[in-house]
Amino acid sequence: MVRRFAVRAKRQGSAAYSRTRSSHMLRAVTIGAGFLLFVTIGTVASAAHVPLAIDVPIFRPDTGGYLEFINPTEHPGAYPAGIPVPTSPPGVILTEEHTGFTAAPLPLAAYGLDTVELGDSHVTHGDRADFDWVQEHRDDEFADISNHPGMVGAMGWGSLGIDLVPGVGVFITPTEASPHVDPGTGLAHGHSVAETPAGTLPELLNPDFEGFFSAVDIFSIISIEEDGDIDAVGLFSPRDAALDYVVDFANTLTGAFSPGIPTIAWVPGWTGASGSDDWVARWVPADGGVYNVVAIEPASGLGHDGIVEIDAIKAIPEPSTMVLACLGLATIVGMALRRRKRA
Repeated sequence: MVRRFAVRAKRQGSAAYSRTRSSHMLRAVTIGAGFLLFVTIGTVASAAHVPLAIDVPIFRPDTGGYLEFINPTEHPGAYPAGIPVPTSPPGVILTEEHTGFTAAPLPLAAYGLDTVELGDSHVTHGDRADFDWVQEHRDDEFADISNHPGMVGAMGWGSLGIDLVPGVGVFITPTEASPHVDPGTGLAHGHSVAETPAGTLPELLNPDFEGFFSAVDIFSIISIEEDGDIDAVGLFSPRDAALDYVVDFANTLTGAFSPGIPTIAWVPGWTGASGSDDWVARWVPADGGVYNVVAIEPASGLGHDGIVEIDAIKAIPEPSTMVLACLGLATIVGMALRRRKRA
């Protein structure tokens, strides 16, 4: 822990390793200038793997529920077996490098300030849309500056109750509400409406998801402190910072896996309290199958920085599950109507 803190503090120039918004924007402009030659030779696409045509102006949530973030602190025994993910480096997968939180936005500011925490998320970060997030950081991962040294790969989420490693018995547990406390200092974040005194950032309430799903809604974070993703003209881009990841689906029962395809990106996000949640995106498996695990990694290529923050993932039920649920509801309504007629 001391080594990690010293290296990261030296690299970012602060024991708390946070930067001001203005300094980050200056960094983004500097990065853009460095890529100017590439921009003049060929256009740098804005989140090229997520077409602009799928952006929509109003967030309309569907049924479904949260997936549990698979943290080795909470789910020991799942490593180094892991889940096969096509784009992941060889070795151990499904773990995060860092955790963090987004503070309440400053007056008249679209985004809050972000802080990377010293401690591990344990059981709360990445579980629910509440601005307590998990981070995949490629440079720190390969430099062994992380919450879980020696573990290389993607971040993972799974359905409640599934056996992550069949035959071994590593089961996915329920999501947990965050206490909004920095595990490194024990101090409250000061960003949640559930705290005293209350902050200004809410939590999006959803049940946990159990079973198989055919799509997921990904709640990523635009981090003005950490992200350095740039757009087609070489400047810091909120859209690129929000959509700076790729998705893979896995099925622990069949062993199948499929890359994900983005289908919708809700530009304003799920709450007007902050712009950090903008571009919530829906992803579906390319093969149209059903799955119970999702893996996420930073997007690669020109314009991306190898860092991604994810607040939560909500699964959308497979069609057959929704049909069965509707049939069950129709049966209950029908029985109630028959009882009323008899009365």
